[in-house]
Amino acid sequence: MRLTLPSARLKQRARPSATDSVPKLYWEDFAEGSAAEYGPRLVTREEIVAFAAEFDPQPMHLDEDAARSTLLGGLAASGWHTCVLFNRLLVDGLINNAHAMGAPGVDEVKWLKPVRCRTSAPPGAGRGWDS
Repeated sequence: MRLTLPSARLKQRARPSATDSVPKLYWEDFAEGSAAEYGPRLVTREEIVAFAAEFDPQPMHLDEDAARSTLLGGLAASGWHTCVLFNRLLVDGLINNAHAMGAPGVDEVKWLKPVRCRTSAPPGAGRGWDS
């Protein structure tokens, strides 16, 4: 996943607490226009179906045969599932290393392509693809 950040150059600073050695990023450490990539993240059929069963029980997220006759043409993750996955990648890759106090909200979410399950890594995938 790709995230455009409000910065190009990241400086890391230690937290004010002497007992906490985790580096932190602050707003002024970001330069407009920088970008970061987080992932990849393998999404399994089981994850797609489990999330859908609990939170978005529509045919295109629950059943491969039923999904073929939908707009998506096959089993795909719920858009809300992809938001949750993105959030996890963002927290692990940035937020847990930044001085953050929450967020006021999201202005826009668009689902441009379906997220499908994969049983094997794509050609050229690096180490850790399936972790």
